[in-house]
Amino acid sequence: MAESIEKLIIKNVDGVLTALVTSGVLKRFVAGTFLPEDGARPACGMMPNDEDVTRGGSKYGANDQLLSLKLSLVVDEGNEKPLYELLDLIYEIDKALMVSKTRAGLAVTTRKLARRFLFLDPVTPMAGADVDYGIVYSSDIRDPAVKV
Repeated sequence: MAESIEKLIIKNVDGVLTALVTSGVLKRFVAGTFLPEDGARPACGMMPNDEDVTRGGSKYGANDQLLSLKLSLVVDEGNEKPLYELLDLIYEIDKALMVSKTRAGLAVTTRKLARRFLFLDPVTPMAGADVDYGIVYSSDIRDPAVKV
């Protein structure tokens, strides 16, 4: 069975974030969850957000799509400067995701859509942010596994 372009793009981002665990930037990455509360930090969870589809988009027979992925990031609040650790983590993820904006040729581009700081106070035992990335791609109207 062929995989959809959307799934291949998500697998590509998964690979980039998994490599950040291997390199030591992240201690943990979990695909399919909004907030990795338990376990080692810094950590990242990834979930698809919304997807906007324009039928009959830029090319005949194509759906132009904007896939939004939410990355939920968590660092230790107990660190001396959790805000700076969080900003450094966001920077490293941005840098890694922008190496191949086309997601290995599957997409038109990748861009950051939004960033929200969730909690940064001494009462909460962690500091976190949600960062949304938008990935623009096209697929065939009849078969989402076919790139157009």
